[in-house]
Amino acid sequence: MDSGAVRIAHKRNPMNMRAFLPILLMFAGAFSAVAQPRIPLAGNRPAETSPWKVYGPSNSPLPTFFRFVLDRDRSVGWFGTGTTVTSFDGSTWTTHDWPATGRLCGMAIDSSGDLWGAISGEHTSIVRSHRGVWTTFDGTDTTTGLTKQMLIALGLTLDVGRVQAGPNGHLWVMGPGALLHFDGARWRMFTPGNSKFPPDPYAHIVDRQGNVWIGKSTGGLLKFDGTSWTEIHPDQLGLGAHGTDHTGTFPVSVDHRNHLWVRVAATDGDQFLEFEGDKPIHAYAGDSSELAWGTPHFDAGNEPWIGSYRGLARYHAAAWWKYTTANSGLPDDNVTAVDIDNGHIGWIVTGDAMLAMLDGNVPPGEGIAGITPNPMPITVRNISMEILPNPARGISTVGFMLSERERVRLSLVNSLGDEVQVMIDGVIEPGEHAARLDAGGLANGAYFVRISTGAAVVTKPVVIVH
Repeated sequence: MDSGAVRIAHKRNPMNMRAFLPILLMFAGAFSAVAQPRIPLAGNRPAETSPWKVYGPSNSPLPTFFRFVLDRDRSVGWFGTGTTVTSFDGSTWTTHDWPATGRLCGMAIDSSGDLWGAISGEHTSIVRSHRGVWTTFDGTDTTTGLTKQMLIALGLTLDVGRVQAGPNGHLWVMGPGALLHFDGARWRMFTPGNSKFPPDPYAHIVDRQGNVWIGKSTGGLLKFDGTSWTEIHPDQLGLGAHGTDHTGTFPVSVDHRNHLWVRVAATDGDQFLEFEGDKPIHAYAGDSSELAWGTPHFDAGNEPWIGSYRGLARYHAAAWWKYTTANSGLPDDNVTAVDIDNGHIGWIVTGDAMLAMLDGNVPPGEGIAGITPNPMPITVRNISMEILPNPARGISTVGFMLSERERVRLSLVNSLGDEVQVMIDGVIEPGEHAARLDAGGLANGAYFVRISTGAAVVTKPVVIVH
């Protein structure tokens, strides 16, 4: 994929592209639940060994504004503008016919491999490419149940206009006024008037079982399984004292274990919540001085990559790594989209309309020595915990607080998940407590302090340096 030798083609029939990268790695295990420390910078690399390939207007047909999605086989990238759509298989760029004109609010690839787009503006419509044949749903053909009035009620905008594909070829399109569902044959619409669809939707996402999760500007979540609605109120999110003044809840991603990831915006700082089923099981506090949280995407090993306007964060080898323009081949710190293909190549779209492809098979370079602890306590349900000092060189103190009487097991685990030290195992009264972490005799490296109760598990990283 030499950035100076890119072929450009024109093709009238999209899809049916051949994968360009084999599967190089099969990752085992799942991403360990960790709280977010400050993130060490990924080291500089010599140009001749750079894992980066960067594409822009000078060496590709990328437009100045586009939406991005990987295909079903996770080998071809699709870039849409509302007037054109272009695909890239790693070596050849192909421009395809596009049946609509307007502002492209969102794109998705469904479980059948069809490409979908939602168009706002004077000619609001939803378009689909099936085996290279385009279909436009603009409300004129009412045999599918979609009318122009439904598209008007949807109220698509660039800010609130998302397209999400579910299993079995289902599609969900959300605007500020309604939620549209297509089951492969007919459209249905859900509004505040005929359902529990909220009047203040922020975002929606579809999990691997077909449930639709909708965030609200007032906090809390709604889950819709196609028949019934389940509401999760803000006080059920388990944030404790931190994040109680919500300014919005954003369901942003689903990992390979079908765990939902939700970003909760609050006046005292944002958090990620990881859900198993309807219940939050872990909280991850962001540190705005290092990285403002974006949308996680998960590689084959279920390790997240997160892009935001402060760069790219990647979880690898039990540590977080931060890529910026200052220390890597990232062309712009404003990362607007991230995904990882089947060859473990990260597709990173930046705000200046550039595509940076990072070979995730190449480990990050040498980072800054040590990790500064996050000053914000991590709270899940009724537990908060801090570790000082961190990095640990001898004795560190693990401070935690319980809001009720709990049986607690507080332990230190290595990067493989094995317990190497147990600090507390017993019933603890509510209030503030402290435990002694003895790093003497332990090898240098990344470890995790884990506190477990009957209601929750909180894991926070600690680095041991002698």
